[in-house]
Amino acid sequence: MSTPVQTLAAPYYSCPLLFDAPDRRSFGIARFRGFWSALRMVFKLYRDKTLLQAELAYNEALKAHSIGQYADAESGYNRCLSLFPEHEPALNNLAALFVQQNSPELAEAQLETAIKVRPRYFRAYYNLGLVCQYMDRADRAEAAFQQALKLNKSHFWSHFALAEIHAGRNEIEQAAERYRLALPHAKNTVSVHLRMAELFCQVKNYAEADACLRAAIKTRSSAETYYNLGWTLVMQNRDPAEAVDLFRLAERGRPNFKEAMFNLALALAWQGSGAAAVNKMTQYVKTYVKKDVEETIEHLNLLLQVNPGNLQVHLSVASLYLQANQAPQAIDTLNEALNIDAYCEEALVQLADTYQMMGRHKEAIRTYRKLIKVAPEEISGYLGLSRAYCAIENFTAAGPALEKALELDPNNAELHYQYATLLAQEGELETAYSHYKKVAALNPEYPRILKRIKMLEAEFEEETDPGSMAPWPDRARP
Repeated sequence: MSTPVQTLAAPYYSCPLLFDAPDRRSFGIARFRGFWSALRMVFKLYRDKTLLQAELAYNEALKAHSIGQYADAESGYNRCLSLFPEHEPALNNLAALFVQQNSPELAEAQLETAIKVRPRYFRAYYNLGLVCQYMDRADRAEAAFQQALKLNKSHFWSHFALAEIHAGRNEIEQAAERYRLALPHAKNTVSVHLRMAELFCQVKNYAEADACLRAAIKTRSSAETYYNLGWTLVMQNRDPAEAVDLFRLAERGRPNFKEAMFNLALALAWQGSGAAAVNKMTQYVKTYVKKDVEETIEHLNLLLQVNPGNLQVHLSVASLYLQANQAPQAIDTLNEALNIDAYCEEALVQLADTYQMMGRHKEAIRTYRKLIKVAPEEISGYLGLSRAYCAIENFTAAGPALEKALELDPNNAELHYQYATLLAQEGELETAYSHYKKVAALNPEYPRILKRIKMLEAEFEEETDPGSMAPWPDRARP
């Protein structure tokens, strides 16, 4: 396969990536961190009434926050922090509230305070990174996410955020590497593999994309994943048979997947399955493109770009050119087919008939003679040859061709009729009469046959000079 199939193929299908939602604790974190922490807090609340009031204010704020009463929530968080400035959950949730109210700078200040309160807790850094991303400060966000990962190497969403920062900068290899690091910690490995495949395809690293897609299919298959894996095979210029199978799976797995139908047609042509490629591309045109002959020709010619040696496609294109009354283009296409297979009977029949239709009788005669050599037991070559000779009024040469056709098919009424008419034109009336009688015996309803028989019988009854006889009807063409 050459490059055209790669350039003609419908593009990589960008699948919707369904990552699991981030942990809800990203902002609404739990107040207690383990049993002993909770126990210590109970004693603190018992002993410190101010701390108890702060906790009650936090709980009221959290309830208001959860139902969208932002003003009451902000008031409650501030009341909590006025009583207990190091209340880390209130700092985090107040930052979330400021983001929701489109005040990211205030959110950033709250998170910086939360980091001072608990400098070893990764989630505050992660939240700070989210706020910096919200403000389009990618460098600051990157530093925050990296710090979060120093404290917790298994935090998937920090890996994810860093990967997307690299992707946004078009640092595709770095983004893919970050996703590799994230993969062991992902709940949804399929979406990670699909995203990695998409990134690898952007830098034309199709082998890596191929591996990622295969890994995704092992866990969960989809029409889009099958399609993209087939697409990577096309881009790698390998395994046309597998690409065909994958596009078929994609087409079956998703109704109206027009890209899969189109690429399947190309892959079939690439594989060498000419008839199947023509059928699939014709189906594509009828379903998704303006339904006319010109469009079908244009799309089938794409198959020839993929595989110029596909004989069946040439024949189908030539037939469409004839249907569109574009005989010169049909002749060129048929000659290309004969360059592939000089003994292709179908191409010779179409070419000879086209020459005859255009009045290029000498070329038709040469082509019919080639057809007879290729298929000496088929009557079409002899019949066409006789017609071509009759067209140039070489009735002497036309006779042997019709005789051979009759030898092959002695009970063909049409052949007997044409041969009889040719003989009559040559003045061999008695022999012509016997063949007309044969036509009547084979098919009594044959058009004009009784009239021709009566005309000859009248000729036999007349005792006139043969030179005064009227010309036989249809002299130029039996």
